[in-house]
Amino acid sequence: MVVFSLRPVALTGRRLCRSPAGSMAENISLEFAPIPEGFTVLEGVMAFKCIDESGHVRLVERMTNGLSPWEALGMVTTMGDTLRHSLLGSVAGPDDD
Repeated sequence: MVVFSLRPVALTGRRLCRSPAGSMAENISLEFAPIPEGFTVLEGVMAFKCIDESGHVRLVERMTNGLSPWEALGMVTTMGDTLRHSLLGSVAGPDDD
């Protein structure tokens, strides 16, 4: 696994991540499968599973500044298709093609 450190940025007064004491976190460390050798990361789309102030689990999406919304949507759609294919493959029977 590769660990990326993300620096949260306050957007319109909202905090992306809180420490247990309630202050802005310096870094968020997350583990991802490694990027294939020889690839250079240019941009990204991220989805974070978070807990809000009320204790509710929420999904927060972010994308890097260099992406257009159309590019981000294409990336997320491709990832969804890949995950769906992986899930369907894990439940296919021996006679399924």
